[in-house]
Amino acid sequence: MINAGYNSLRNSIEIPAAFLQPPTYDPKGDPATNFCAIGAVIGHELTHGFDSGGRLYDEIGRARNWWVKDDEVKFVAQTGKLVRQANAYQVLPGLHANGALAVTENLADVGGIAFAYGALEKYLQAHPEENQVIDGLTQEQRCFLAWGQMWSDKARAGYLRQVTATDAHAPGGYRAYAAAQHEPGFYKAFGIRKGDPMWLDPKDRVRIW
Repeated sequence: MINAGYNSLRNSIEIPAAFLQPPTYDPKGDPATNFCAIGAVIGHELTHGFDSGGRLYDEIGRARNWWVKDDEVKFVAQTGKLVRQANAYQVLPGLHANGALAVTENLADVGGIAFAYGALEKYLQAHPEENQVIDGLTQEQRCFLAWGQMWSDKARAGYLRQVTATDAHAPGGYRAYAAAQHEPGFYKAFGIRKGDPMWLDPKDRVRIW
């Protein structure tokens, strides 16, 4: 499998060279394409170092819970929003995503796209000449499109039933948009307002870091 990952024992992220190709990375791509694809992947993996799994290992990989209890309580309250969001999503008719199983990966997606979008905005401020509209889309809009396209896939119903029950990663169709709904820049980029299909009420949005 060609995939990126976080290694808690080494406190490191690992991205094999074969992963650095479209749609995750394009050396000829515009800033949005790369910041919000491979950049978001890097942010996703970094987030794992500070989640419910990463808190069980310290900076040199020793098994040690370094969180204080108050932070843990607040963290669980926030991630509960992700569990409810995923549970409401129908993978297939009558089959809902497993929010509890996928909560850590879904949170890493939220962290990844937040880091990527923030980094893109800083980059464009420093390099305004690269803040180009392409195919009628702004860099901010292309950011979220790049994220969504990265998760495009095709799968049989039997496979979807299997991974929904066993895989800590939600199906690609869900990951393509769910994390973006927690990022304020998503609403700004597309002018999303209350009542629109992609609107998520502010009280249901996660903001941890």
